[in-house]
Amino acid sequence: MNFGVGSPEFVAAMIATHGDQNPNLVGKISTVEAGAWGGEPQGGYRFGTTSGPTALVPTSTMMDFYVGGGIDVAFLGVGEVDVQGNVNVSNFAGRVPGVGGFADIAGNAKTLVFTTTLTCGNLVTKVEDGKLIIVQEGSIQKFKEKIDEITFPSASRGSRRVVF
Repeated sequence: MNFGVGSPEFVAAMIATHGDQNPNLVGKISTVEAGAWGGEPQGGYRFGTTSGPTALVPTSTMMDFYVGGGIDVAFLGVGEVDVQGNVNVSNFAGRVPGVGGFADIAGNAKTLVFTTTLTCGNLVTKVEDGKLIIVQEGSIQKFKEKIDEITFPSASRGSRRVVF
């Protein structure tokens, strides 16, 4: 498994605490682009690091693994999505974060799970009693008729499973 930046960090945290309850996750090993195998991927300012990895390899080796199709499932963040399912992670909302390892991972993972909030920009949420509460909706829509740039064209999904 691979976890991208942003909302996938929350998925990694949930899997770390509840993954053993899901039979689809038993035996799956997490990876991060920086070269960590196993352990618990970290988020926020610690993104790219892992707590308790079982192995560390050079980033170039990890990217070769990704390009070679070694990832069963990748949880990737989204900047914006259009009505056809094209994804932009490289140039949106006045920011140009670039693609990082996104293209290598998204291009070859067997299953892609794109995770995101519906809006961003001053979005405030909290969890109470196991339920998500939106305190303040964000000012920027992430699902749009047309996106600023296509980083992952929906046509490239082929026969792979792609979930939003």
